[in-house]
Amino acid sequence: MKRQNPLQVLWLAPAYPSVSDPIGGIFHKTEVNALERMGAEIRVIAPVPWVPPMMDSFRAKWQQYKHTPEQYMDGGVTIHRPRYLAIPKANHLAMPDHLLIRNKILRMDLPKPDLIHAHFSFPLGLSAVHLSRIWGVPSVLTLHGSDVNVYPEINRMTCRRFCAAVTGATSVLAVSQALSDRTKVVSGVRPIVKPVGINLKAYRSLPSKREARLQLGLPQDAFLVLYIGYLLETKGIRELLKALEELHSGDSSIMGVFVGGGELEDEVKQTPHMVSAGVQPNTRIPLYLAAADLLVLPSYREGLPTVLVEAGAAGTPVIATNVGGIPELLGEGRGSMIPAKSVKELKQAIKDVRIKRTDAAGRAQRLKDYVFEHYDADSNAEKLIRLYEGLVAKVPQAVE
Repeated sequence: MKRQNPLQVLWLAPAYPSVSDPIGGIFHKTEVNALERMGAEIRVIAPVPWVPPMMDSFRAKWQQYKHTPEQYMDGGVTIHRPRYLAIPKANHLAMPDHLLIRNKILRMDLPKPDLIHAHFSFPLGLSAVHLSRIWGVPSVLTLHGSDVNVYPEINRMTCRRFCAAVTGATSVLAVSQALSDRTKVVSGVRPIVKPVGINLKAYRSLPSKREARLQLGLPQDAFLVLYIGYLLETKGIRELLKALEELHSGDSSIMGVFVGGGELEDEVKQTPHMVSAGVQPNTRIPLYLAAADLLVLPSYREGLPTVLVEAGAAGTPVIATNVGGIPELLGEGRGSMIPAKSVKELKQAIKDVRIKRTDAAGRAQRLKDYVFEHYDADSNAEKLIRLYEGLVAKVPQAVE
């Protein structure tokens, strides 16, 4: 029977953009907005840890949590940010975060959705399994990276929770083939591979490199190596800083531009010949990519990073570590890949892009063609809507 009313989807995500954190979970916003354009009605729940009085003065992250509104609108989408008690690392031992979140959602007295779509296996994926059973609706789980590669390996309990989330969901998706393969090994379930798309419209009419640099106040004659993301040790920031320092000593035109914040932000600011642009709104990311000669992502581990897809859409050459789902994106000559934690190989890869411009441009064009074919947010949203409708159609009480 054909649906008469819009599909009602409850979207559970660990992060979503807000005034206090405009880039956290930005890929969720992109996907939600695309689903809304397809006619679905989405209600987002992105829980926030409760911050005790006075504790927000100790860490910037806690201050950010405290100042996140409990409810706000993103266009026509309602975003709920309920607070819950979260003790760092406690869920690695015994604390059932998923039950706290489940109970908090039930107490919100929301209208029953047609379907729940949760992101990351724990805690939200397992919360969604409980909610789907209580409400009698299907649940979809998307796996993104660390929830597959790190969380199940902590101890036997975390592995059991991961398997419970995966086997309990009605349908399981993974953003890369590598994550799908790993999930099959750990849980016996093979997820459908469905990459996270981006809004390609922002990349169809980029300014020239010269114009982008003028707008951003970046030097015209420099070879700009761009990094976009959290400034964390596990993102390979220290290796990138060291590689750029050594390269600059032999070629003074080479400069690093770092977009993002995190625990190593001061270290970036204190390193000579580096530009620390801080956290930038997502609308300015295409401008930085247009201004750059190269994007580098030297992470120790990843799922399938959206920033590489964005660089591909911009036609910017890419160097990244050969971890997680990155080889699926950059394979077949679409980018340069290096081992994690290797300053020597990172330096050589940057040199190669600097010297062999034609080869780098060829890889960038192949990546751009691949991204425009496979990573359009609207096309991916259409596929997701078809999946939703197929699952909902199997639930008699959810059909009009």
